[in-house]
Amino acid sequence: MHWERAGADDAGRRTAIARLGAWLASDGGRRALGREGFRDPDDERRTLIDAPPLNHGAFVTEPGPAALPVPDAAAAADYLREEESQQPPRDVVFVVDVSSGSYTRASQYEAVLRAAIEVLGPEDRFALLATPGGAGAPFRTLLGLGPPGTDRAGEGIGALVSVERFASVTPAVEEGLRLLEESSAAGRGRLVVLLTDDQDSSGWPRVPAGEPVPIAVVSYGPDGCEHAYNRTVVASGGLCFDSSGAPGAALAGTLRVLTAPQEP
Repeated sequence: MHWERAGADDAGRRTAIARLGAWLASDGGRRALGREGFRDPDDERRTLIDAPPLNHGAFVTEPGPAALPVPDAAAAADYLREEESQQPPRDVVFVVDVSSGSYTRASQYEAVLRAAIEVLGPEDRFALLATPGGAGAPFRTLLGLGPPGTDRAGEGIGALVSVERFASVTPAVEEGLRLLEESSAAGRGRLVVLLTDDQDSSGWPRVPAGEPVPIAVVSYGPDGCEHAYNRTVVASGGLCFDSSGAPGAALAGTLRVLTAPQEP
């Protein structure tokens, strides 16, 4: 076929196309198409093919809520100070397990203590006990209840030393509960915090009469909050933080919202 004569067979091609179309529309042509997987044009399911596609129109949605502005560090600090100013004064007793096995974590304990004490304000008070004490004593009082002060935290933390002896932490926890007996009457938030590796966590403290004082355990033991003693603390309304998270930050967050017991 030469280009000059490209239209010479136009009539023949049109006739061939018409004959093919007539055959495809015939019963024989439809059966042949069906064998090849083509769908019968008279099939009622054809409506699914002829229907407008789902995306034929523009999708219109309602605008979402406006994004909240992200506060900067100064705004966040102002907010926290405002929230803390609404809290009642707090009394906290820290009990630190300084037995030879536990106090190999001295730097971790110090970081937790400093993070927690930094939350306390001038109207708050804290005490610091070490267990076991020296010369066979079950515990030693390093700091009695008093305000944070400028160097008081450093003074108490500096007095923590490892003791080559094992003793139950329970007597020290009992002393912490005793120190806080009168705080409830003064409308103060109260908490006893135990930092330990759980190796000497046994027994259960005798709880003074009156409004129970919550206990929070910061556990660095292998079982963490799953240790039997710590599970008892939680079941009794206390708290437990272990090394699976950030115990220092968690404890500081708890102290920020520590409130006084509700009146019966």
